[in-house]
Amino acid sequence: MSTLGARCVLVTVAVVLVAVGVLAPLSGGARVVLIVGGASCALLDRALVRSSVVAAVQHTVPVVPAPGAVPSPDDERSVGPDDEQVVRPDDEQVVRPGDERAGGLDDERTVGPHDVARPPRGWPAASSHPPPVLVLGRAPDGAAVTAPASARVVVTGRGALATAVFRALVAQLPSASAVGITRTAADAELTRVDAERPLGDGLAVSVRLHDDGRRAASVVLVPGLGAFPHGWDVAVQVSRHGCVVRRRGRAEPGTMVAPTLPQLDEVDAPDLP
Repeated sequence: MSTLGARCVLVTVAVVLVAVGVLAPLSGGARVVLIVGGASCALLDRALVRSSVVAAVQHTVPVVPAPGAVPSPDDERSVGPDDEQVVRPDDEQVVRPGDERAGGLDDERTVGPHDVARPPRGWPAASSHPPPVLVLGRAPDGAAVTAPASARVVVTGRGALATAVFRALVAQLPSASAVGITRTAADAELTRVDAERPLGDGLAVSVRLHDDGRRAASVVLVPGLGAFPHGWDVAVQVSRHGCVVRRRGRAEPGTMVAPTLPQLDEVDAPDLP
């Protein structure tokens, strides 16, 4: 039985037992037994959720390679449930308008409260062989969970982990042409739509464009389902229970993953005792 099926059974049994114990005309002892049984099913459901999250985290977590390294989906770092991933959401590197890189990046606009128009540090500025897929993370069995490089990816969640997942995916956005220019959203030649319709808190958008202005790839960060865009292909839902990858048009509940995270530079690493 799948985790979702087991949870449905436990929750249904818990609700039925508690409802009968509260509403049915029973003696005191029988009422207590039913309520305790319902509470036990609820505790089992909670334990099942925690065990699935720990099992996913114990697997290897892919990371964005350090500066100078060649990006590869096989780059990974082993972590356990007690290991801590430190992310600085205010860390940013603004790419100046007009910077040209041979074999580099295509037109890009990145808009967000803490991330301004650049892939995270640690990803090579130019590559003649962009990755054909985005590595979203690792499934509980250790297999890489990927999405097409041109997919419309949406990251849902708040906090440092959601921000880190967003940045790691932005770093993998492929180049749409052999030579391109990376631009910030403040460039004069780009239409400024944020003055009339500014992004809300917790929202960020990174779009890679072809030379003719067509979208090549995009990653969007939203704080919750209320801000979820209409057009999407793959969703990465980040919560306190872990990360789940869902694909549009598929009936399965989703895949629990250990998400891809950016790798800290030495200058960013905190001084630990």
